[in-house]
Formats: sequence, structure tokens, C-alpha cells
Amino acid sequence: MYCPKCGTESTDQAAFCHSCGARLPGPASSGQPTEPDRGAASAFQEEPPKAKRQKVYPDGLHPDQYAHPHDRRSLEVISRFAPVVAVTRALIKNWEEPRIKGQLLGGTVKVGPDQFSEIYELVADCAAVLNMELPDVFIRHHPSFNAMTLGAERPLIILHSALVESFSTDELLYIIGHEMGHIRSEHSLYLSAANILTMGARSLVDRLFGLGSLLVVPAMQALQAWMRKAELTADRAGLLCVQDLDIARRALIKLALGSARLFERINIEEYLNQADQAARDGYGRMSEFFQTHPHIANRVRELRFFHESPVYGGLLGAQPAADGVQLEHVAAETLARGRELLSRVSGSVSGMLSYRSNSERALNEFDRVIARFPGSEAARQALYYKGVAHANLRQSVEAAKAFQSFILHNPLHELAPDAIWGLAATLDRALDDREGAVAEYRRLVHEFPESPRATDAEQALHRLGVPSETVDQH
Repeated sequence: MYCPKCGTESTDQAAFCHSCGARLPGPASSGQPTEPDRGAASAFQEEPPKAKRQKVYPDGLHPDQYAHPHDRRSLEVISRFAPVVAVTRALIKNWEEPRIKGQLLGGTVKVGPDQFSEIYELVADCAAVLNMELPDVFIRHHPSFNAMTLGAERPLIILHSALVESFSTDELLYIIGHEMGHIRSEHSLYLSAANILTMGARSLVDRLFGLGSLLVVPAMQALQAWMRKAELTADRAGLLCVQDLDIARRALIKLALGSARLFERINIEEYLNQADQAARDGYGRMSEFFQTHPHIANRVRELRFFHESPVYGGLLGAQPAADGVQLEHVAAETLARGRELLSRVSGSVSGMLSYRSNSERALNEFDRVIARFPGSEAARQALYYKGVAHANLRQSVEAAKAFQSFILHNPLHELAPDAIWGLAATLDRALDDREGAVAEYRRLVHEFPESPRATDAEQALHRLGVPSETVDQH
């Protein structure tokens, strides 16, 4: 049956549309008992015909054109651990990669022009979009929804059979594009290094090379922090391959849910609200520090921002209409005026009147951006700079509110480390909230170790009497 709201096809037994979450007509929604569908959705179940714009293949696309800002910055931190990376590269090249490929040839099916040709065509389509060679792709029998990229010299992709059977063609295109995005951005070495260090090879590294935990443990922490950012770049690659935000969102949620049958019944908006609450909760945020993937709500939010950005539109040659471009331009100009006013702020006594005047004028500009251009990138940044302006005016409570609001709504934005620092410093120096300040300083150290603010936060924690070993363990 087809959803009357969005036109997406679902099985006859589905009660809710798996795309928009709307209640479906028919026996499933009328309360009449129905027999379960024994023949579950077949592999490559096609989406119903929709008015899609023509697929765009950007000319000479390079990963730096769409990479998430935190991805590259985190890689710069990992470069400090060159000995660990060199050791893991040697392990991958001489031991891990040959072993994995030997197992794959005997226990999987390799995709090719004459073997699962429909999947091979998806790989070729992604390669054309991302401007890269076709990687080797294997299908492995496994009941869980998963896909992964392995290897260093010639990375390969593994798709679990359950994922291939349960995802539509377009959803699978997004997943393949995501994994190929890892390869195109040269994530494979560091992903493999992280897997080796976290799966028992750390002791082997210690024995063979005597690096010790002094170097290996910080490298593991940096790798885990980077992996969360690398997923955002790979998500962008997947979106460029499928060129449909709704399909990308469905694929991510289905992957997280792990069940095609449950996904048919899920209310997507309600699920995202739940995930969003978990991402904003203190314990939820802390749990993300020890994961290799960001929360689904954060990934969907960042994908939406990328989809609506001029970067995405420019890459696909589909910039918004002239008036939309003009509005974005005006929003950016207004933000720039506010930032320029902030740059004039002086702490000298003779400049106090100018100090206050410029801060107040900057605050007005930021409020104007937020009110007139909601949802724009300029409005996102304006919320952070509101916190800075309020802090300059010694309006500590308002500053804390602005910083906190920015962090809640933009946890993965490139200004997030500065916002966390601003909130922590306000709690510490102006509001005399030591416990709250310590929590935010710790969050900054562990969530954004690549940020220059992380070093400042460590120094602040020591100043507040938090032992260094306590900082390292949280």
C-alpha cells in the first residue's frame, strides 16, 4: 500500500508509513487482525515512482569540498601519535589485511558485474559521484544490519546479508556511499588502527615495539574522538550519492533500529525527538564519548544542515532560488557586522563607553539575524556570538543561557568547543558554579580533544583542584 501523505510504499500489514510516520489506511490501521507477512520485503524493493530531479555527478569532486570541519582537525591531532599509526599500518599491511582478505575469499561473496550486478551498479554509481575507483565489495552472511570499511593499502567494503535483504535500493545506495566516503577521505587506515587497538592488538603493539600505554592510550582516545567526526564526513558522502535527505534519514534510522519490520511501524519524528532528548541529556552526552559513532539525532541534524547549506547546493549545481541566495547573503553580512563590532571591544578604562556600545550594537545585530533568518548557518553562529556579547556586557546569566542553547542545538558545530568553553568560564568566573564548570571543562577535554580549548580546559581543571588522573579517567 502507498502512504496517502508522502506516497511511500509499505507492506499491507504496516500500520504506519516508514518514511513520514503517518498512519496508513486499511486493515492494519483499522484494528482488524491480520496475518504477518511471511515473505518479508525482498532485496532492492524499489521506492514508488516520485518526481526526482536528475542525478548530478559533480565534476572532479574532492573530499575536502564536503568534509566536516571536525574531521580534518581531529586528524591533525592523530598525527601527533605517528609511532602508533606507523605500527598499526605495519600490522595492517603485513598481518591484518592479508588475514582478513583470506577469510573473505572463503566465507563471503564478492560483488562484481556478474555477481550481484545490481549492487555492483550501485557501487559504480557512487564511484562516479565521488570521483574515485571502485573498491572491492563483499557480502557476508550475518543477521545484523551493518556495513564496514577495512584495510589500508586497498580498502574494501563488507555488507552484511541482512542489510542487503532489508534495505531498499536507494537506502543501500546511501549505505554504500557512506562506506565509500570513508575510503575516498582516506579514513581506512585510521579506522583499521582504531579497530586493532581496541580489539586486543594493543598488548601485541606493546610487546613488539615497547610503546607502552603512555602513548597507546592517548592515541586510542584521539582515534575514538576522531571516528565520531569521520562518520559525519562519510554521512555527507552518502547523501551526495543518494541526493535525497529523506532516504538518507531513513537509512540511518533503520540501521540504528536493526529491524525492517519494526521500522515499518515506527513514528520517525517521535523517534528523532527521543534520540534528540538523549543527545541533550547529560548522561546521554557522556555515553557518546565512549562510542565510535555520534547519536543518530546528531547525525540527522548535521546532515540536514549540510543539505540546506550553499556547499551542498553548489556541489550539485542546485543553489537555492535567487531570493534564497540573497537572504543567505544578507544574513551572512548582518552576522559579519556583529562580529566586526565585537572585534572593536577594548578592555581599557578609557574605552569603556565604546566597549559597552559596541557590545550592545553587536548583540542587536545577532538578534536580528536569529529573528529574520531562522535556520540559516548565520543564525546558528549568531546564537554563539550572543553569548560572547552578553559576557562582554557582564550579563552572565544571559551569556550562560546563550552558550548552553547553542551547545544543545549544535553539539557538533565547529564553534561548539568555544561555546562549551564560554559556558564553563561563565559558570566558573562569574556565576561561582564550580560543579557546573568542572562538568563543562571535562566535557570539552573529552569530546573535543583536538580543540585548542581542550588544553585551556585541562589547565582550568587543575586550577580548580581536580587531580590530573581524575581528568584522564572521565
